[in-house]
Amino acid sequence: MVDENLLLRIKAGDQRAFRELYDNYKEKVYTTAYFVMSNKDVLEDILQEVFVQVFLKVGTLKDNRAFEGWLYRITVNICMKHGRVLTKNAHISDEDVINRLREGNVDNIPEVRFIQGTINKEVMNLINELPENQRISIMLFYFNNMSIKEIAYATESSETAVKARLFKAKKSLKKELRKKNIEEGILIGY
Repeated sequence: MVDENLLLRIKAGDQRAFRELYDNYKEKVYTTAYFVMSNKDVLEDILQEVFVQVFLKVGTLKDNRAFEGWLYRITVNICMKHGRVLTKNAHISDEDVINRLREGNVDNIPEVRFIQGTINKEVMNLINELPENQRISIMLFYFNNMSIKEIAYATESSETAVKARLFKAKKSLKKELRKKNIEEGILIGY
């Protein structure tokens, strides 16, 4: 959760506070965009565009406690605007994610530990095969630790729709994991 004092300082024009916010969230935004996009060449542009939007619009944020959902909503919308959403033929690998995150010396963030400790290539491939809205919901729920309510806000969906997407995605993953004799608790047993 973002420090409300930090947001107040940003709204007052404190550039150091904005830099602190950027440093705190850049890897999470990058990871979110990485899981949504197929064209990895545009990720740095998306990261920049997200934070430009945050800088320009943070004053319109009425409830500072909703910041993270608002940030991910901006991220997903900008990714969609770029129109290069991941297709079934464009796969990402956990190794690529780990290598990219390591460049930023972020080995201790939960997403990296989660990927390193539990996600293997096969599970990542199964996640890639999910329909876009299910894949994004799974990514926001498990990789960004967002609540159903936050995902609904970020994806401009109802909470019921998010729950249904997560249910369908987990059911599909469980079925495929059983077929491949992979430990189901890797992702689904939470």
